[in-house]
Amino acid sequence: MFRRFMSLMLVLVVLSAFLVACGDDNSPLPTYAGATSVTNPDATKSISDVFTSSNKDAKVTSFTTADAPDKVKSFFTDNFKKNGWNDKSGDKSIADSSTQLSGVMNGAFVQAFEKGNHKAVIVAFPGASASLLGYQNVADTGTAYMVVDANT
Repeated sequence: MFRRFMSLMLVLVVLSAFLVACGDDNSPLPTYAGATSVTNPDATKSISDVFTSSNKDAKVTSFTTADAPDKVKSFFTDNFKKNGWNDKSGDKSIADSSTQLSGVMNGAFVQAFEKGNHKAVIVAFPGASASLLGYQNVADTGTAYMVVDANT
């Protein structure tokens, strides 16, 4: 458990660097239909400090859905692109973080998008792993995810 938490912290520290140079573009983020907003578990609250400390206006929210991680990932990829956001998930630091997180939690992923100076990061955990982080009532086949929305 400690190894997983430390790996997750490392991934999120790398991702915070992506969010440092944010601007004031107020483009709305896509919302996943049927997802339920939930309180950020304690483990993710401490992780979210990584984002909010370098981005005074960063918001971190968590959601759960019964849908599988691949469906959630596909939705965000399609909808961010459709709304004019640039997919930064292929950037080396983001791709490396996603690969590392997936290696620790099979099915987890990280996506990053930007539009102007507005940045967004989606960090998703498959249901079985999400419960280890403190997410409640997530089916093993479902998904819990964090949305980091930054404008500074």
